[in-house]
Amino acid sequence: MNALSEAVADEIRSKLNADNLKLPSLPDTVIKVQQLMSKGDYAVAEISNILIRDASFAAVVLSMANSVRFNTSGKDIRNLTMAIQRIGADHILKLLIGVASKLFLNVKNPELRACLKGNHEHVLMVSAAAEQLAISTGMAHPGDTFLAALLHDQGKDALVSCIPDELARLDEAERMIVCDEFHREMGARLLHKWQLPAEFIMIAQHHGIESPERPNLTMLDCIDVAELIAHKLEDGGSADDIDFEAHAPSRRLRLNQTQITGIIIDIEDRGEELQQTFAT
Repeated sequence: MNALSEAVADEIRSKLNADNLKLPSLPDTVIKVQQLMSKGDYAVAEISNILIRDASFAAVVLSMANSVRFNTSGKDIRNLTMAIQRIGADHILKLLIGVASKLFLNVKNPELRACLKGNHEHVLMVSAAAEQLAISTGMAHPGDTFLAALLHDQGKDALVSCIPDELARLDEAERMIVCDEFHREMGARLLHKWQLPAEFIMIAQHHGIESPERPNLTMLDCIDVAELIAHKLEDGGSADDIDFEAHAPSRRLRLNQTQITGIIIDIEDRGEELQQTFAT
């Protein structure tokens, strides 16, 4: 780090230690669904009644219900209650939070907006790959893995939201270094505030790191392997360039080249669909 980025890092550390970072809240629509579902005794129609008052979220739920992921019959539906039933009420809240995480940010600086857009596109690729890894290995729940991957890098967006002026003072390379240092802690704090499952919080806090504190979570391994694949493809490489034997999460998942090839095909097939569903 140079002197400026060290100064920005010191500011962030000070604010974290003092718990003086105002983390963004979820939209009212998502909070209402969260409160309803926390009671444990609710009807799908009640979720629908909340969503129908918010055109943005209603449109996303319908789009997801009619996507290849959930529309196995090939028959589109336009009824919101039926869409929730097709997706599964237990997944709706996580889906809404995943969508909200890409909608709530209001950053004016064009460089920071470009940073958020690039991270958003990367995360979608990671999410698609992680879900396919869960399916291929049969070692993790595909839906939960997809949503955990969608939120695993949320700390980067939270940093941009909380300290845009400080980050705008840095060039792109130094900004990446600062975000890499702090985004895990920021992500864990944010997902805790949003009352996400403990596994999601641990993934945000430990992804990309091999350490004695790393939790034994197959979802985390799927996301780390997906991250490796996504970075390689974004750099113009291929899976043939990756030494999976030297990558601990890949070894734990016992992956083979046939599985990796299928995952890459899946990413290419689903990229456009995910961009449309989770458009910001």
